[in-house]
Amino acid sequence: MMAKHSDKIVQILKERDVVVKQLIRLNQALVEATLEEVSNSPALNLPEEFASSGSKQKISASSVSSGRQSWFKRGEAYALIKRLAAKPVHQAELVRALANAKGYSRSLNEMDLKRFHGAAYQAISNSLNRKQLQTNKDGTVVVKP
Repeated sequence: MMAKHSDKIVQILKERDVVVKQLIRLNQALVEATLEEVSNSPALNLPEEFASSGSKQKISASSVSSGRQSWFKRGEAYALIKRLAAKPVHQAELVRALANAKGYSRSLNEMDLKRFHGAAYQAISNSLNRKQLQTNKDGTVVVKP
């Protein structure tokens, strides 16, 4: 009885391996076809050297963007956080309040607002690591006295 079950398990595992190999082949073919379609697309307006499908060269970050976005001036993030977190507040509420205080909640598009939210969470994390803020038992943060 035990041998029957183990044989069945082995058979199922072998079948699974065959299916996984087929999926890997299909995914590779899909990626190659997508890359070929993208490289042949005239709408991208890529430079000649990047347009060929055989090119493994990557576009450098400096050629794509002119620099990184600075959401806060030096010391500004903590000054705003100190003012907005005088009473215990949840981190998500503090991030929204920072966006409102900076005027970004209405003026930024969705992607830039998400980037700002990430920077605001990072500023809160940095303030927590520097012991400028403390976390309460209920998950709220407040400026350390």
